[in-house]
Amino acid sequence: MTAPLLLVLAAAGFAAILWLLLTLFEARTGRGPVGIRHETPATNGGHMDYLFVAGRILFGGFFIVSGIRHFQFLGMMASFVGSKGFPAPKFFVVFSGLLIMAGGLSMLLGFRPLWGVVCITLFLVPVSFVMHNYWADTDPMGRINNQVNFMKNVALLGAAWMMLAIPQPWVMGLE
Repeated sequence: MTAPLLLVLAAAGFAAILWLLLTLFEARTGRGPVGIRHETPATNGGHMDYLFVAGRILFGGFFIVSGIRHFQFLGMMASFVGSKGFPAPKFFVVFSGLLIMAGGLSMLLGFRPLWGVVCITLFLVPVSFVMHNYWADTDPMGRINNQVNFMKNVALLGAAWMMLAIPQPWVMGLE
């Protein structure tokens, strides 16, 4: 097995274990993933509700648009993925596009946010460490570009994980 494939499998295993532990905690305690009761309102009401929904639109929309671009630029992205050593690059581009679209829709609609965070995590962890491994770049411009994308992905991952701290069901969500 190649190193990128092992990394993808490790990230998938980590996300699956995280999902399982959070689900077990929720089932056992009747509380959400961070110990907050579900009946607690997600915001204090008023303008904060609208800001929360606007933030979900921006955050979820980013992943939806990025997922659509995986299909719009499938050939180019598959070539780049192949250059990083991934087997079956078209499959991984299509799979990752579907993954982030599902995660983005989950955030945008407020439907099963935990599942959305798992999808986003499954995408961001391997992509950050394999596709944007700036520490391995010898070209200064490539290094800067990959470092910016790596740091962006880490920030997005942190934002996704923070979504788990918001009590569910989310205001104006489908759940």
